Amino acid sequence: MSGMGSVGNGGSAGGSRDCGDFYTETIINSPNFLFLERIEESDILDVALSESDQIMIYDDDENPIGSITPDDMAVLVDCLDSGYEYIAIVEEIDGGYCRVSVQPASEI
Repeated sequence: MSGMGSVGNGGSAGGSRDCGDFYTETIINSPNFLFLERIEESDILDVALSESDQIMIYDDDENPIGSITPDDMAVLVDCLDSGYEYIAIVEEIDGGYCRVSVQPASEI
């Protein structure tokens, strides 16, 4: 599946958001089905920035689940570059469709 963009956002508009309060919901793009089939709703996944500034989602074994491209991607990239750590919680999964909420790792 090649979903693009964010399903919904929280926080203020205009990209001037505090990294510690960052929250967004989005779908996983081009999921890796080998690893996607191993995750379930409520699972907590890792969020990391690739060398090419792609925001990747990984499982506990560091297997790539896919990438995300939320509407506020630039904010998230800046926050990740600044050293903030985030998690993605699986909100909904149905076949190749996987919706996650992204929030600071310190909130779990």
